[in-house]
Amino acid sequence: MLSLFWGQAFASSSFDLETVSELYHITADRTLYHSRERVKEAFGHVVVSAEGKRLACDYLWVDDNTKEIKARGNVIFVDRESTVEAAELNFNMDTGFGSIFYGRVYNDLYSLRGQLIRKVGEGRYLTTAGEYTTCKDCPESWKLAARNVDLTVEGYAFMDGVFIKVKDIPTLYLPYLVVPVKRKRQTGLLFPRMGGYSNHGFVFVQPLFVAIDDHQDATIAFGKYSDRGLRYEMQYRYKSYNGITGQLDGYYTDDRNYAHGSNRKAVKIQNEWPFFDHFGMRWRFLEMRDRDYIFDFTEDLSATSLPAIESNAVAQAPFNDFFLSTEVRRYRNIVYDEPIGTDGGMVQTTPTVHFGVKERRLAGPVLGSFYGRFDNFTRRNGAFQDLRLTTGNKERDGIFNPDFSDPLRQERLREAKRYIVSPQLSMPFSVGRFMSLTPSVQANQINYRFSLPPPNQPLGGTDTSYVRWRIEARSTLERVYDYDSATISKVKHQLSPFVAYSYIPGVRMDRRHVFQQQLQTADGLFDQFDIVPYTNSTNFQRYPEGRSIYYGFESRVIKKNKRADDMPRAYPYDLLPPPKPKQYAIPKNRKQELEVLYARNWDEHHPNYDLYSEVWTLSASQAYDFIDAENNPLDKKRAFSFLLAKSNLILDKFSNNIEFKYYPSFLRPQDTNTQALTFHDKKNFYSSTNWIWKSASNMHGTRSILRSLNFAYSRNEVPDFSHGLEGTINWSLNDFMHVTFGGSWDFLEHKQKNWLANLTILHPSECWGLFFHSDWAPSRIPNRASFGVELMLNLTGSGFMGAKSMQGQSGGLWGSGG
Repeated sequence: MLSLFWGQAFASSSFDLETVSELYHITADRTLYHSRERVKEAFGHVVVSAEGKRLACDYLWVDDNTKEIKARGNVIFVDRESTVEAAELNFNMDTGFGSIFYGRVYNDLYSLRGQLIRKVGEGRYLTTAGEYTTCKDCPESWKLAARNVDLTVEGYAFMDGVFIKVKDIPTLYLPYLVVPVKRKRQTGLLFPRMGGYSNHGFVFVQPLFVAIDDHQDATIAFGKYSDRGLRYEMQYRYKSYNGITGQLDGYYTDDRNYAHGSNRKAVKIQNEWPFFDHFGMRWRFLEMRDRDYIFDFTEDLSATSLPAIESNAVAQAPFNDFFLSTEVRRYRNIVYDEPIGTDGGMVQTTPTVHFGVKERRLAGPVLGSFYGRFDNFTRRNGAFQDLRLTTGNKERDGIFNPDFSDPLRQERLREAKRYIVSPQLSMPFSVGRFMSLTPSVQANQINYRFSLPPPNQPLGGTDTSYVRWRIEARSTLERVYDYDSATISKVKHQLSPFVAYSYIPGVRMDRRHVFQQQLQTADGLFDQFDIVPYTNSTNFQRYPEGRSIYYGFESRVIKKNKRADDMPRAYPYDLLPPPKPKQYAIPKNRKQELEVLYARNWDEHHPNYDLYSEVWTLSASQAYDFIDAENNPLDKKRAFSFLLAKSNLILDKFSNNIEFKYYPSFLRPQDTNTQALTFHDKKNFYSSTNWIWKSASNMHGTRSILRSLNFAYSRNEVPDFSHGLEGTINWSLNDFMHVTFGGSWDFLEHKQKNWLANLTILHPSECWGLFFHSDWAPSRIPNRASFGVELMLNLTGSGFMGAKSMQGQSGGLWGSGG
């Protein structure tokens, strides 16, 4: 009786605990309730459950007044963001705050261990004698052991008195360290980029990331290349909610090994500005101080196989019936004789303006359209090539001699303003069910204006004008086949033959004008729009339209994929009941009735374009020039343009592209005399193939498997003979080791043009790895061969840091880190 006066104890197997926000259910082998103190105890196989949370332990003490709990013995607590393992756990179930004794907090990204871990906020933990690591092996490959740790989930880990331990051996002491433990980057030091390179020596670059605001950030890096000198890097990025994005990258190296000055720098800018629905801009700028920069610092700018790099800016204003765009292009010659400075002889286009009216109905079946274009060709070295003397006399000398009798008088005009105007009328109509005819007439006017600097005599402009008549006949035949497979329901084949006849009654131009004579030579043109497609020209791949017939066909094989609901379901989804048909609301008035009717019709007749994809596209086309046939009666093959055939095959794990050109007769003028050579039966062939045997990666991109082979083969006879093969093989031995081999072979010179070999080794702990890369190119002087190794650390658990060149050369196989 005395014990009942002081308190009561009841045996039970479960009870509930209600907090401010949730209801917890506790089960155990045995439970006790102390009614006077309002304290509950649970013994043996204790499980505390709530929505999204679960706690298991050997003993549990609960204060029903304060909602404080104490869990002891094999404590495991799991919620949506992390898992806790501890010897003892004390926390408040209302606030979620408490203490962890001799335990660790971990998730799939990182692990935090300590003698005392206190949860003092939402996702925030304070630790004494703590250890932080992203390794998934035990014992960990590396860890950060600190006196105190302040860690916030999806935030940062602030540590003091840090020892970097490798296999539990202290290797480096840091008085203070900040480690990001989230994907979103914020202000702080990033892990340094470290490695060794054959052309740089040992590399150490320490980046500092600065979060300016929610829409822009910057990364500033400072370091040293042991074989060159100090290294500086800068990156600025911005991105707004409406899609306006941009990035600026700047590089500077104090290179003591470069013979033409130690000031080695480059800049790369890319921007995308979609201001409004009908106006947007994009621009890119690439520049470097010296010509050899791209060969010595391939990790900064990649353009070693190009004769020039292009910077451009485009502003577009597209409307439903009208369009306007402006382009500015700048070319930087990287095969220039002088190592410092830019080639002033390059012709730049600043700007090019496109404007016009799209096809619209004018009267009855007649449609009208308009296209206009303005090009301003400019050159830093002047309006023409000054070849009279070694240094030039700054005067345009004599007339143009297309026969090359006097090489000193071949001074091409290199600056001009060009205007192109092309209005067009068309009247398409159908003939039966399978054929359409489109007759059209187009007027073309091309004007050139020149401005020569004094003391040159003024040079008048020249005009070219012609009218083109054209009629095109096209037919489309198609058939649909049932194809009942696991993923495909139907296959459709389309065959579209076409034939078009073009006729230009005549071309009006001043053939005595010096520039019109210049246009008759291949090196006298600004671009392919300078030449009128009046006769067959193999120098520029445009079909003749003087009096010609253009014919060909296009064949397409299209597959229709099954919807996800129609595909067979694999285990364990095949155990679930099939999805129920869509239910439509019962309309209560006429407005709702129309809405339901619209929804039913949409669901029943929706085209579902995303379900369709092209499997194989095959096309072939050629033109025949009647004018060229009349002018060359002894060489009838000259009347045929090249035969162009293309094939594009796309399967699940295989793709192939083929382009074949056949030249029945090819006329190539010589540069040193008036004779011309005619070549017959010349062919160009190009094919690229890609196989992917296996491709998979984990959710965080830290482990990946890629086994693929891609190669390209080309054999060209026009305009110059070339024959080569290049390919790359990516082969993951497993999800921790990946190799890449690639190269190209020149069959003419019977030698290898270049090769590369990369090896990525990822430790099974997924917290560190090594990246080895090597490449060799004989055209790269003086550093033909390049070798390097970089250390990768996964400090956040979501990707690797420190492997800058790995991301570009192996496609970011292991993720990019943050």
